Amino acid sequence: MNIMFGILTGIKDSLIGITAIRKIHIQNEKLTKRTQKHQRTNTVSSPKQTFSVYQRLAECCCFNIGVFGSSIVIFNWLLLPYMYELMKFVFGHEGRVLRVWSWLHPILSYTFGAFWVLPLFVISRFVNAFWFQDIAECTFRGKSQSARSVSFFIADTLFSLIIQALFLIQAVMVGKLLYVGLFASIFHLSLLYSLYSFEYKWFNNGELLLK
Repeated sequence: MNIMFGILTGIKDSLIGITAIRKIHIQNEKLTKRTQKHQRTNTVSSPKQTFSVYQRLAECCCFNIGVFGSSIVIFNWLLLPYMYELMKFVFGHEGRVLRVWSWLHPILSYTFGAFWVLPLFVISRFVNAFWFQDIAECTFRGKSQSARSVSFFIADTLFSLIIQALFLIQAVMVGKLLYVGLFASIFHLSLLYSLYSFEYKWFNNGELLLK
């Protein structure tokens, strides 16, 4: 029930964000028309950029939901239950199946996480970084001050990945504490999501995450 509530909340927030970006596009178009009346230079987002932003949104949704999310769903809700039923068919005895499944299930989960989820997360982090940056530039009316080299961008992304990994590790570790574990874990995750919220604004303004 909590998982479904989280999924529905995420969908609601995504729709709100897309609606907000659409409103910003309308404002940018009005601002562009006003600017073109006074000067013949287009320094704000153009209709071509508007199309590319919607394309970036679609690509982000297809990649994160279609590839990343669907693979996790298929593994946890299709492959694992099928393997469990297959073991019941092969062994027949329920107690023997439970004993084998008690150590086989963690091994399969950790292997899937280490060889699929983690590498795909790292790859998606770099891919999404470029797409999110395009969306951020349009959101801030194209006023990008982050004209940096690709190597600088990769270095900043790697540093961001290290910070996010530390937050995740801390959230898991403090979650094991008695009484205050849940609150401390939620607090760490809130700080991590706050970093997600401001990271692209800082980068778009030319500010370093290290500062």
